[in-house]
Amino acid sequence: GPGKTQVWGSYLGNELYADVTVIGERYLKVENELASDNTVTGEFSVRFNVLASNQEGELEYRVYQEGTAPPEAWQPARTDADGQVISIESAQLDGRFDNDHVYRLIIESRTKGQNNIQQYPVTFRLLRQGRMLQNVN
Repeated sequence: GPGKTQVWGSYLGNELYADVTVIGERYLKVENELASDNTVTGEFSVRFNVLASNQEGELEYRVYQEGTAPPEAWQPARTDADGQVISIESAQLDGRFDNDHVYRLIIESRTKGQNNIQQYPVTFRLLRQGRMLQNVN
């Protein structure tokens, strides 16, 4: 899980100390794919498959579009041989933009019932040709 430590640096005779929190492994692997695609309305949703360490305690997740309110409900991860896994789907997104439009979603995780939220930002484009997702760094 997360721990706390202090880092120290020196530059041109000035010393700096900073307290840092070492985060754990809630996002060991994150994969995304098109979950639904409504060709009539142009709306689509994205499914995220997330792998987390079992050392992180009982985790739950939610996903939302940057700049919008996060959903109230959290979804629990389940324990698997590799760690904790969850498949979580975004709300419907407007897919009527051109290929240059960048979508920004936030995946949040927390220990069940606690407020120790960690965010994982995801940016991607929806390519009209073949309706495929293209991740953007």
